[in-house]
Amino acid sequence: MNIGSNLNVANLGPRSQKPSIGALVLYVGLGILFIAAGVFALKQNEVDPNWTKVSGKVIDSSSRIDDGTTMYSPIVEYKVDGQLYEVTSRISSSIHPNVGEERDVAYNPTSPNDAKIAEALSAMWFLYIFPLVGAGLILMGLISFLNLRKRSKIIDSAMPMDVGAASPTPPNDPTSPSPSI
Repeated sequence: MNIGSNLNVANLGPRSQKPSIGALVLYVGLGILFIAAGVFALKQNEVDPNWTKVSGKVIDSSSRIDDGTTMYSPIVEYKVDGQLYEVTSRISSSIHPNVGEERDVAYNPTSPNDAKIAEALSAMWFLYIFPLVGAGLILMGLISFLNLRKRSKIIDSAMPMDVGAASPTPPNDPTSPSPSI
């Protein structure tokens, strides 16, 4: 018996008919995890609007090896009230920063040593991917669950109620054997 587009009820086992709450929980859980990681990373790199912004210069870089690739973080020097300070970027790249290049620095006016490099959006674009992937996982989980639920209802309505039970024959059925007396 065919239902819908190429849905053959006879080939489906009982487990393939039921929507999976476990899969829904997995997709939604992973989605929430991705969103939380993205929001956390974005908040870590967010600059307080009350902080003062000044221009600084790249004086060096710190480097580390990550999966066989050398990653560089610029070290920027900036000046507050005639005093020099340094800050290292929290964002790393495989591209070596140019010494002497100007970068904006935001610092806490009450504690000028507390500073962040005001990274351009182009340096942080990948952080926005995490919340987007998370939202996609949640959406995919909900759509899959709803489709399975709809499919389950179609299959349930197409299947006989009691497959294994013999149905009684109607009393006036000419093909039924006559009772022997």
